[in-house]
Amino acid sequence: MNKDLLMDKRIVHRNIRRGLVRKEDYESHLTSLQDGSSNMEYVSIDAKGEEGAAAVTSSGSMLSKGSPSISGEVPGTDRQGAVQSEEPQ
Repeated sequence: MNKDLLMDKRIVHRNIRRGLVRKEDYESHLTSLQDGSSNMEYVSIDAKGEEGAAAVTSSGSMLSKGSPSISGEVPGTDRQGAVQSEEPQ
């Protein structure tokens, strides 16, 4: 298996538990990574919640038009997540 895939941060802990990667090897891999901070770019976000604009939650995650609301409720569903029909039954 490809080393980059084994060390992928989304699955590396599973690979360590399965014995595919040693924790020491992962720590060594992390220290060998280059500092990419010089590639970052600052952006400003309009958090007014205007139509079509992105909104930022208190945790800093982005919400865009059609995204779940900040409270976690999904428009068009009931509190259990079942889709509400548009026609009365």
